[in-house]
Amino acid sequence: MVAVRLGSDEIDAAAALIARAFHDETLTVFQFPDEVERRRLAPVHFERVLRLALATGEVWRTPAFDAVACWVAPGRWPATSDEIEVAGLNDTPNLIGHDAWTRFRTVYEAMDRSHAAAAPQPHWDLWLIAVDPQRQGQGLGSSLLLPMLRRFDAAGDRCYLETLDERTLALYRRHGFVVLVDAVEPTTGVRYWCCVRDPARASVGSP
Repeated sequence: MVAVRLGSDEIDAAAALIARAFHDETLTVFQFPDEVERRRLAPVHFERVLRLALATGEVWRTPAFDAVACWVAPGRWPATSDEIEVAGLNDTPNLIGHDAWTRFRTVYEAMDRSHAAAAPQPHWDLWLIAVDPQRQGQGLGSSLLLPMLRRFDAAGDRCYLETLDERTLALYRRHGFVVLVDAVEPTTGVRYWCCVRDPARASVGSP
């Protein structure tokens, strides 16, 4: 499979895909406890995440558009105020509700602090990888990961990711990631893991 760069005209479709994939994900459920509101508002949130990812890194999809991966390039995070404005993040609280935004930020700020401690060196950041629920378990996530990881190995680049789903750790470990942080955000009880991949010792797995 040859991955395809996401085009700016495909953002809405990609946001809808991510919202479907993350409908039962811990942070999405915590952010939007009401299922009907989650279906309506999660794509709005992910649309702005995608716009920021395109501004600060690379977004790739499968040819069949059933999986998407967002990477932020080394040295591009935190984003500039202009990038955040253009991506529409400043408008997000008004669009999804201030309570939902506050719930998201509470968890994400804790992960940001862990991120800074776990990976102070320059690195690629896998913001998210999402697979359509009907296609999960078929190796699509690995198919998007592998070309990037091989590229990082060739360049000697580190990479980093966070997950709130313990079940994904086996996949990431298979591809050379090491868990450095296993933490719980104290005010919400949301658990998350921070993982780093050093190309000097990583062994890229297979789909």
